[in-house]
Amino acid sequence: MYRREGTYLQNRLETFFSMMFSKRTSGSLGFFGFFGSLPLKAAISILSLLVLMVFPGSVTHATPVPSTRIGGLNFSSPVEGMVTSIYWNPAALGLIGGTRVFIDGTLRMTHLQGKRMSIDPSTGTPYSGPNALSFEKETYLSMTPDLFFGLATDMGSDSVVLGVAVYTPYAELDRFRGEDLPGREASFRYHKVSMDWFNIFISPVVSVKFHRRFYVGVGLSYVRSVLNMSFYRDRTIRDTYKPGNEEDYSVEDPMRSEFVDLDTVDNSLTFNLGVLFVLPGDVRLGLAYRSKALGLERSNVESSGRVSVSRHDDPSEGWVNIEGRAKVYYVLPDSLSIAARWSPKEKWDLELSFEWIHFSVHQNIHFKFSGNEFRAANMGNWDVNFHHFRGFEDVWRVQAGTTYKPLKNIRMGGALMYESALVDKKWVSPATVDNHKIDMLLSFEWYPHKSVSLHMGYSISIMPPVDVNISGFDPSRTTSCVTNRVDIIWNEDCGYVDSGKGLPTAAGKYWKLIHRVGFGVGYHYY
Repeated sequence: MYRREGTYLQNRLETFFSMMFSKRTSGSLGFFGFFGSLPLKAAISILSLLVLMVFPGSVTHATPVPSTRIGGLNFSSPVEGMVTSIYWNPAALGLIGGTRVFIDGTLRMTHLQGKRMSIDPSTGTPYSGPNALSFEKETYLSMTPDLFFGLATDMGSDSVVLGVAVYTPYAELDRFRGEDLPGREASFRYHKVSMDWFNIFISPVVSVKFHRRFYVGVGLSYVRSVLNMSFYRDRTIRDTYKPGNEEDYSVEDPMRSEFVDLDTVDNSLTFNLGVLFVLPGDVRLGLAYRSKALGLERSNVESSGRVSVSRHDDPSEGWVNIEGRAKVYYVLPDSLSIAARWSPKEKWDLELSFEWIHFSVHQNIHFKFSGNEFRAANMGNWDVNFHHFRGFEDVWRVQAGTTYKPLKNIRMGGALMYESALVDKKWVSPATVDNHKIDMLLSFEWYPHKSVSLHMGYSISIMPPVDVNISGFDPSRTTSCVTNRVDIIWNEDCGYVDSGKGLPTAAGKYWKLIHRVGFGVGYHYY
């Protein structure tokens, strides 16, 4: 079970790229599954090593919220005529002429600090008295790439523009320090050890100009979802509580934990549509909607793959691996964007936008494990069919920005955004650290040639610290459910556990800061 961290990360990356480019357990075909196996395996190994060189396998954290600046740190919006309109508002794509190609890469750097409250080793609940189990402050740095590649062309038409883009609106590449080191696992391990969560969108769209002041756009996206996730489960609170032997009872004991590691993939679809009005007085109004991801056989995402559970049953045998199949169910939400742009002077543009993301549909992650080894291990239903509660709420974003063109080939600008909290304070955990945020953007665009544009930007997202004095995650509910041996349907504590809220407490203090640095290149052929 325990491995050197660099080797472990390389193995995880090779697994990720293999899942992206080859056939999987579910029988679905990856993007390039038709290539020969030997060249592909070599490419996977080389690509994994390159990523390791750029993003070394240390410690990271990121939230599962879609990137605030999809398409790069530029002037993208529901009313801006750019290739990135393929995501923001396909109707606005009709404003461009000729053929355009745009490539952007943004590095998202997330700084996170957290310190859990000390707990009572006999109950797992917050406690500051004698013999309390205390935790050190954890500090992490995450580096996640946000990528965008798009192409749009009017094919010589005055009323129709076609476009296609590949991008990653949902992306995480994170892990906590101390994983795979006996007795030194990070204090956050029961909520998350690592999560590599990528959703690759391939989006063809079309924009039609019905009138010089009215555009309509529609698109359909294929979504390839890849989830590599690991976490610990505390077996003490789940099945080893013995009231007659309380001296040996201690929660969050590394030797009474089990390590869950899974890799799953899925294919799904989503659509987006939008309208754009060009009003007199240099005013634009845009409205765009994106649907939630719909699985090919379900109304949500159902990813399938492999899972292993490592547990320490007998000191003489060491850690034992139990392997099988996994299904993971979750929801990628729908969203609505509204924006207005006004050009009061020739060189100035003012813009106001509003975005609503329906994240309240993502209440939990549902896990199902199966296989002969799980049956042989006599695992109970809640060992192989369980939830991790998320408690997400709808996110609201309001942004005001301006751009200025001091020269014909230069444009610069800035924007200020407010974003509401993703979760209520009691559901903040190491897996989801979030609060109300302010995001500030600076962007620069330069045309060194009439057909080539360079885009550079920087943004910072500031979040006040979160003091979780009373956590919604309560391990005593799990202990009560196990001790009383009651029916999970009728007992309140067992229902609480079944919904994924009986995890070790996340009470503590958390803080997060996000930097983004981006660079993009555009080519324009008229």
